[in-house]
Amino acid sequence: MDHISINHITFKAYELTHHFLKVFKHITYKDIPVARAMIFNFYRLIAIRNYENLSSKNMIMSKDQKRKLYGVLFDNEEVKQLPYNPNVAKPHKIILSRFVDVLDIDTESGIFCDEYVKDERERPPYINPANLVPLDSIVEKQLIKQIHMVSEDKKVPTIFRSKGFRVWMCKQLAHIIRLIDGIELIFMQNNIKGVVQDVSLLPMNYILVHMCKQRNIPSINIQLFLNSHYQLMSMNPDYYITFGQFDIDRMTELGVPPQKFKIIGNPRFDRIFTDTWMNKNQLARLLDFASDKLVFFYAEQPVHPEEINKVILDALIQSLYPHRDKVVFIIKKHPRQAKSTLSNSYLKKYPFIKLISTNDIQLYDLINNSDIVFTQFSCVGLEAILLDKPMISINFFQDELNREHSYFAKSPLVTSSNNLQQLNEIINNMIENPVKCKHSILEKQTIYKRYIYNDSKGTSRVRIKKFIQDITGVKI
Repeated sequence: MDHISINHITFKAYELTHHFLKVFKHITYKDIPVARAMIFNFYRLIAIRNYENLSSKNMIMSKDQKRKLYGVLFDNEEVKQLPYNPNVAKPHKIILSRFVDVLDIDTESGIFCDEYVKDERERPPYINPANLVPLDSIVEKQLIKQIHMVSEDKKVPTIFRSKGFRVWMCKQLAHIIRLIDGIELIFMQNNIKGVVQDVSLLPMNYILVHMCKQRNIPSINIQLFLNSHYQLMSMNPDYYITFGQFDIDRMTELGVPPQKFKIIGNPRFDRIFTDTWMNKNQLARLLDFASDKLVFFYAEQPVHPEEINKVILDALIQSLYPHRDKVVFIIKKHPRQAKSTLSNSYLKKYPFIKLISTNDIQLYDLINNSDIVFTQFSCVGLEAILLDKPMISINFFQDELNREHSYFAKSPLVTSSNNLQQLNEIINNMIENPVKCKHSILEKQTIYKRYIYNDSKGTSRVRIKKFIQDITGVKI
């Protein structure tokens, strides 16, 4: 069974990214290859649109090709060892990126960095390393000159010789130079013993990992979200803390060394096992529906185009409508959505729908009281599994570069709907015999739960902090 979908376009885009890293590998600043700090933006903005610049007769991606992908990205990465002279007068600290604050590490032990922070009043106080130093314009001019010299070589792929590409690459330099200088300043002024992030995709993330490797400082990434194949670009630190065996199988399928992984869990989900959630009678009173009705739940996702949510919701409403007297359909707007996909005038036609557009009701209260939870590729699907609620994976669309619609649907242990007919069958079975239908779904799902997620006691935060402390020596 394939655990991750990588199509030909994706592979060729990674291959073009490999050429980008190789062609510009000798353009460095403080021994950091600047092209590698651009890897994510190059891949999604340039490689995906220009992968045809590499000719290929093979349009089908083999398993052997998939296993080479990690090497395509990281085999040519060179790290020059540098001495690290920390400020020994300062206490031991670790650098943390945004989202890792879910670990509840205080500022006595951690320095929180975010290259895109806009408000210095955000808590914990985030430092933008690029704002700590002025731009070294002399260095910028030198690097721009080197980029143009490399790009003029007629042996490099056509895309690298184009004016548009050169302009794009040169525009990235100022931010990257300031990030390198700013992060170096943080290392010099402090006694850094480790870096902990959720990803190493963006410029700051990559630079932090590379500087750690130069100075023999451990780097750790923590999987906090369900990821698309972009996850592969975050496999360069020393350790990768993951949910369970499922994600190890996904990444080792792409050639990632298995020794990088540590199965510990996810601190975001600890509350599932430790907190108490509303019962169905309480939720029914709050949302004003009869407690004997079957509850179907769908959490919207902040996807573009919005038509993706619309297609899914239309299908669900169409399937549920014949049973509208027996069911309540709860829809929750995602916090990052400006507005729900469904308008108020649309909702008035369907009184059995309850739209939750605020955070007054907690997500886990809604999942915990649902008879079935529908999802595409959201963490809500995993959260439903952890709360032992029947989860249906809706897989109506082809996998995309940043959306893996088949994330759950690949597994035969997950009940999936690939079209409207299958969706109708699942809902009809649930209406006709709820007990039997739930049992059938959960029987398989229980096995899948052990495969996809390690922790069943809500101790992930504690165990991850202990792992970080053991690796870095920093008391947190």
